[in-house]
Amino acid sequence: MRRSDYSPSKDVVSLLSSSAIPTAMAVFSGDSWAQSREILWNEVLPSVKTLTPLAKGKDVCPDEVSLAKIYGGGKVQMFRKWTNNSFWIMLGDTTPQQLVAELGPPDAIYRKNDQRMYIHKLRAASNTMAGPNGIDLKRQDDLTDTDQSSAAASDAYDSNDEAVEDDLVANVSGECFYNYFYLGFDVLVSTPTAPSRPPPSQEADNTTIPSLPFKTVSADRLVATKVILHANVPGSYPFNRHRRCRWEIPYLMNASPETAINSETPFPEIEESLREEWKSIYASESEARQRQRGMVLNRGWGDSPGSSCELLGGWEESGGATPGVGKRFDGSEDSTTTLYGFPGLVFEVLKNGYVSAVTVF
Repeated sequence: MRRSDYSPSKDVVSLLSSSAIPTAMAVFSGDSWAQSREILWNEVLPSVKTLTPLAKGKDVCPDEVSLAKIYGGGKVQMFRKWTNNSFWIMLGDTTPQQLVAELGPPDAIYRKNDQRMYIHKLRAASNTMAGPNGIDLKRQDDLTDTDQSSAAASDAYDSNDEAVEDDLVANVSGECFYNYFYLGFDVLVSTPTAPSRPPPSQEADNTTIPSLPFKTVSADRLVATKVILHANVPGSYPFNRHRRCRWEIPYLMNASPETAINSETPFPEIEESLREEWKSIYASESEARQRQRGMVLNRGWGDSPGSSCELLGGWEESGGATPGVGKRFDGSEDSTTTLYGFPGLVFEVLKNGYVSAVTVF
């Protein structure tokens, strides 16, 4: 409602019931908008956990992650919401037990199976016994679909497929994604691999970053090796599957917080800053552009046996969608994105130039 339309003598009910098109909306905490405007930008809001209905609950959950700072060398610093507390995810060293201790149990676990080889296992099994339905061979805890209700639980073939299941279990590497939908990121848990090298600007200054060299451990020990931070951009293919996780890259600040590279920065600016940071490791400008050129990714084509790209929890693998988590691809979403790679980082960029997800490795 325009300021000129308001008058104490006018009927508020008739004004609110009019068909005028709204031009703005204000959401605030307080008794009135006039009072809240004075402290809108500098008031420290109370923690959500202080809300009476939540305080009475028995479940204890960690605070939300408000910001993820991406450092070189596979180091990610997670800051808690409402507090100044933080913790580090050290790729190649952080264990699943440490993840659960800091973040709580994951909302879902995505088993990293190679479906291109799965069909050969089914054919080999059918030569020795009456082959059951392919869905019956999947163990309940090895489903690639995060919706566990889509599994068809059947005991009819228990005696026949026992040997096949044992063979499949023996080949499972244990690699999986810890899906934290309500925190806005996923963590790949796999066998240890050396993290990426630190950026040139950090090799001489490690005063604020914990020094933890990669440890040589047993090959079967599982650790965090990748972190995928999601932007939850409206209209993108995975929209409403994860909450938005804000991130920033401190070593690209150029000593000015106003020029910080973060999740709200358009990718052309991110690309320019990263090319300037990493130009010293390439022999020439042409080599740098050759290695950093984009690769088109289209999730709407389905899972092709000849595809060289494995999609994390793609809807084409799903037998049904989890209510409240997402929906199937219907053609209206922007399913075509472009992947750009830099040392230790992979950006998934939408057509409008903004980052839909960033992978840290």
